[in-house]
Amino acid sequence: MSSTDNWFRPVNFVNAPDGTLFVLDMYRETIEHPASIPEDIKAEVDLESGHDRGRIWRLLGPDGQRMKVEPIGKLPPDQLIKQFWSPNSWNRETAQRLFVERGDLSVVPSLRRMAALNRSPLARLHCLYTLAGLNAMKPDVLMVNLKHPEPRLRAHVLRLAEPLFAQDRELAEAAAERATDDSELVRWQLAFSAGEMPNDLAVATLSRLARDPRNSGDIRIAMMTSLAGRATAFLEALANDAEFAKQPHAAGWYAELARMLGTDANPVAGLSALNIVANGQLDLKVRSAILVALGDGLRRRGMTMQRLIQSAEAGPKLGQEVTSFIGKSLLIAKDAEKPNAERLAAIRNLAFLDCASCRESLRELLSPQVDPQLQIAAANSLGQLEHADVPKLLLADWRSHSPALRREVVEARVGSLLDALESGTVLRGDIERDRKDLLLNHPKSELRDRAKKLLAGDVDANRAKVIADYKVALETSGDIAKGKMLFQQKCANCHQIAGVGHIVGPNLQSVANKSSADLLIAILDPNREAQPNFATYVVETQDGKVLNGLLVADTATSVTLRRAEAKEDVVLRSNIETIATSGKSLMPEGFEKDVTPAAIADLLAYLKSLGTEAKP
Repeated sequence: MSSTDNWFRPVNFVNAPDGTLFVLDMYRETIEHPASIPEDIKAEVDLESGHDRGRIWRLLGPDGQRMKVEPIGKLPPDQLIKQFWSPNSWNRETAQRLFVERGDLSVVPSLRRMAALNRSPLARLHCLYTLAGLNAMKPDVLMVNLKHPEPRLRAHVLRLAEPLFAQDRELAEAAAERATDDSELVRWQLAFSAGEMPNDLAVATLSRLARDPRNSGDIRIAMMTSLAGRATAFLEALANDAEFAKQPHAAGWYAELARMLGTDANPVAGLSALNIVANGQLDLKVRSAILVALGDGLRRRGMTMQRLIQSAEAGPKLGQEVTSFIGKSLLIAKDAEKPNAERLAAIRNLAFLDCASCRESLRELLSPQVDPQLQIAAANSLGQLEHADVPKLLLADWRSHSPALRREVVEARVGSLLDALESGTVLRGDIERDRKDLLLNHPKSELRDRAKKLLAGDVDANRAKVIADYKVALETSGDIAKGKMLFQQKCANCHQIAGVGHIVGPNLQSVANKSSADLLIAILDPNREAQPNFATYVVETQDGKVLNGLLVADTATSVTLRRAEAKEDVVLRSNIETIATSGKSLMPEGFEKDVTPAAIADLLAYLKSLGTEAKP
């Protein structure tokens, strides 16, 4: 819905008895929070303008007609039930509400008959929900509607059938047959509903859904909600299916399940994934993906692969088999004749075997002569090892590291970076702005104070002065092409435009409506208007790591932080030492250190052009 009146602020919609739609319009000139409006603009605007003009709109249908308002509240049951095939949604919904509120069970036979025989899918739908509301649902009427040609009705039937699965095996099996349904909506709902089935049937149903290559994205997420207590059986079912293992999407499933098992506090869960790695039944690349995902899951709950392998539950035989598998990865990682994909998988495996030869081999892979993709993977694996030599190995050849590799090294060992700064191994200018921001806001006061001393003067704290110095950019006609290039170089780590970059910060596609002056302030003083949902959180873990990013997920068991390049860190609550918001934007101050006023003019020109590009 849109309006030519830019004061239009719709806040709610309500169906009316005459078939029209009520629109509740808050109606205000200014909707932004005062804190997000620059002072010079705020001085010119009445922030209360429109407070006395709220209104309610009535929208008519395309034919401009209203339906006849019928006083259905006094209709007898045999007449009220006919409202279920009324074209007026208000009548249908009100009739259903009245039946449930009154609790009149005498209408149940009529409702059951209509739910099975009426030609209108909507009428059947309302009858079914009324039966559920009266606690009068029976499996037979649901079985009939599971085969109805309308997919939206079939999806609702699956939801309504869930409470009956435990007591009616035939109904649950009929629902499970919808795993091959042509409708994505029905398969999506079945992925949720399977969670209410008996365990054996749930695993079988989810396995059928997993084998279908059409089922990705939302359906996969829905399936995950039905796996509580069943992930081990599900993974084993898929791992024992030779045909499924050949499908392109199989590796993603194995990895996702291994990650889930790694987060399970029951050690036996993780061991089931390790057994699959050890038995050699699956392709080497797939086994490596399982191992890496399991390791990721273990880290999320403060556990390590080494401890799991050495646990009493694992036993010596399994530990030896997994260690042998990882040991073979060492040879593959070092073999320049092997394809990059194999070497990448092998390098990632080395994060789980902390031996001297592994550490040295990973350090050698940081060499400039090695493919950059392999360098970054090696830095990531080396950074996960707990040996005291790791910081020294990561920083040994700092001068020859590329910017991308330096970023990976910094993320792997933020604390050791201060020592390297102090010794001169790393120069202040070598560190990207977001990493400097993490050091300057470190939760440990002694590290924070050292960072302030070592990075003193790097960013001008007087943002107003910086903005004043760069206002010349507002008087310059920028080059859109150069601005686009600058965006890709400096901004794409956290923003995405037209598929280029990463989705971390706000969507910039809409900023073309802002003035160039507003954009200049947002770029050079990002904390002035930082929205709460884009404020940085800093988490210190019990094992000494410090992570920062946007809080994108906050569940009962974990928090998820998203940082540059859309990388995410999932931290179990049990592993959190401290968590706090810095109150600052993830975008650090100091952008002016990297660009000239002319370059800012180019960037502004590009951002302002986005609005015109979107128009036909």
